[in-house]
Amino acid sequence: MNLPNIRQIFKESRSTGEERRIKNNSFYKFCTFVTLSITFIHLRNKNFNLS
Repeated sequence: MNLPNIRQIFKESRSTGEERRIKNNSFYKFCTFVTLSITFIHLRNKNFNLS
């Protein structure tokens, strides 16, 4: 059974501007997630390092 390519269907239903906006938005959300994760790890290690 051949399943449709869902990503391609959604890509065809959006304009180029919408596609670019969605890609940029997801990239910035990912960068924010990574930055916050690194910050929280650093703060946690700093607070529990009692030596």
